[in-house]
Amino acid sequence: MYRAQDRLRGTMVALKRVELPYNSRILSETQLDSELASRMALVNEFRLLASLRHPNIVSVLDYGLESDNTPFFTMELIDAPQPFMRAISQYTLVEKVEVLVQLLQALVYLHRHNIVHHDLKPNNVLIDSTGQVRVVDFGLALRAEDHTSQAGTLHYTAPELINGGIATVATDLYSFGVMCYEALLGERPFQMRSISQLKRDIRKKAVDFRDRRESLGQPITELLTRLLAKDPQERPPNATAVKRALCAAVNLPLPVETPDIRNSFLQTAQFVGRVSQLAQLEQALDEAREGYGSAWFVVGESGVGKTRLLDELRIRALVKDIHVLRGHAFENTNSTFEMWRAPIESLLLTTPVTSLEASILKALVPTIDNLLEHPVEEIPPSALSPARPLDDDHCGVVRASNTADLAAAR
Repeated sequence: MYRAQDRLRGTMVALKRVELPYNSRILSETQLDSELASRMALVNEFRLLASLRHPNIVSVLDYGLESDNTPFFTMELIDAPQPFMRAISQYTLVEKVEVLVQLLQALVYLHRHNIVHHDLKPNNVLIDSTGQVRVVDFGLALRAEDHTSQAGTLHYTAPELINGGIATVATDLYSFGVMCYEALLGERPFQMRSISQLKRDIRKKAVDFRDRRESLGQPITELLTRLLAKDPQERPPNATAVKRALCAAVNLPLPVETPDIRNSFLQTAQFVGRVSQLAQLEQALDEAREGYGSAWFVVGESGVGKTRLLDELRIRALVKDIHVLRGHAFENTNSTFEMWRAPIESLLLTTPVTSLEASILKALVPTIDNLLEHPVEEIPPSALSPARPLDDDHCGVVRASNTADLAAAR
């Protein structure tokens, strides 16, 4: 994990590199196919995480593959974050419940989108400078139906995962139960003397609340007992039920659903359909790799999935080591070349340009000084003189009346 500068946006971000177990330069053809599938799954996961927008979840901003095919993604950088347990230890009981309810709101959002966090623990939850909970590090998060591993941190791992089961909503609720127990009592339900002993306790030993009922109260004790049940079927059905029970236990009203939370449920959707269109575009992508480029128009009514279709194509391009550039053109724009601004900004980070070329591009990319990390002069007046007539084999004369026209002429 790195603190990095996004040179295109001029902001600081958190950058995470994900090391894969293979090196593509030494793999057999079968292993290469396997690695390609792994990269595809990982980049698909990044795209999924980048679609999450919730006040209690740290947003993934971008994702991709480095030149050596190492996957990476960037996240918003939290201002003055505090570790979850350190911050919550200073709170009253009601304040602790308010913070835990924020964490449950994040789980409600994830689970309704069929996403299991799979590594919920205090180290993956921060409290920002405003006191808001922010869930981070979805390195293990996948669509719920894809979970079969026992990854995670042992203290917060549900018994069924230790037994070789799959991760579900119930496993996240178990992890939340351990965090809730620790936040309210200052210690975990089971202490580790050895890994084997801790696994055995998680799988078989019931949590003893005999000396805790008075400090916790009966309602919270009953809720924790259900959350920490060995059988996932005995746990609460979902995070919403836990939120209601926790608020009721301390006579706290349910939190008001803010516009940001309501909107968050409308901004994430799973890609379905468009199989034939995606196959056509992917074939064109493969042909472009062989030197047979083409141009495609993707048309349709607003909301039918054009952008999502192109997002899926971008994923396939990334895992095939193809550099993807994206530009946007909008109605009533002031510049004919506006759609080229973003692609050129990206290229300037990786492509050498001469001083004259940089000066020409400055009219289109005002931030070019920052991108190239040195001052760029305005285009010399001599370069703005009319172009000479072309010979008879060409179609006409180009006159550069301004820097944008000159850039087009070049």
